[in-house]
This record gives sequence, C-alpha cells and structure tokens, in this order.
Amino acid sequence: MTPLPSTNNFFSPWFRDFPMLFANPFQVAMMRDPIRVDVREHEDSYIIEAEVSGCHKDGLEVSIDGNKVRIVGRFQNGNGSVTTDKVLKGERFVGTAERTLELPAYIDEVHSTARYDNGLLTLELKKVGQKSPTKLEIH
Repeated sequence: MTPLPSTNNFFSPWFRDFPMLFANPFQVAMMRDPIRVDVREHEDSYIIEAEVSGCHKDGLEVSIDGNKVRIVGRFQNGNGSVTTDKVLKGERFVGTAERTLELPAYIDEVHSTARYDNGLLTLELKKVGQKSPTKLEIH
C-alpha cells in the first residue's frame, strides 16, 4: 500500500492564517508587522518603544519629519552568513521593514534621543509647539 503524500506543505499556510479571516484588519496588520510599537505621551515628550529583535543596531534608521517618525530596520536570520543548509521551517522575518507614525505634536529633532538595547529600540521624542503655516509675501 502506497502512503498518501503529505499535505503538510500545501495546506499549512492556509490553516496557520485561518484565524486571521475572522480578525479585524487592524489585528491582522499588527500580527504581520515585524516592527511592533508602544507609544506613550508625557507632558513634554513621546516615548516610543519598538520591538526590533532580529535587527542589529547598524541595521536601524530613524528619521523625523515634523510630526512624523519613520523607523526602518533590516532584519536577517542568524549572523547573516550564507549557508547551503536546507531550511525545513523559516518563521522569522528576513528583509527590510519600516513603520511610520504620525504624532499629534511636532518633534524637536535636536533634543530627541534613541537607544537600542537587546532588541528594543526606545525613542524619547521631545515635543515642540505647533508650527504655524508660513505665509509668503508676494512681491
């Protein structure tokens, strides 16, 4: 008697993602986003903690533009060396991911700080008053 071929490889992704069919879109986005964040507000600053495990400090980039904060991370498996090993299961994210957050107040780029420790990126973003629109004088 010939055994039936294993359906594990063919159906596994669908069964793994099946609960997401009933989740709301926000939950699905959070489950699939490799950069997860917590944002807290203080009187004079915002604290953003971004989970970036699998990303080295040199692979991180943070940019600030007005009230927008952009976090870019380049994630890699292991130490980044090329191997000829056959991968049986790969669940960790590999590649580049980014996250842009829009905050209620503008950010002071000069006095803001970033710290990376053990897979956690912590940003302390100092607030500045709302920038008023600039009117140009017509000559």
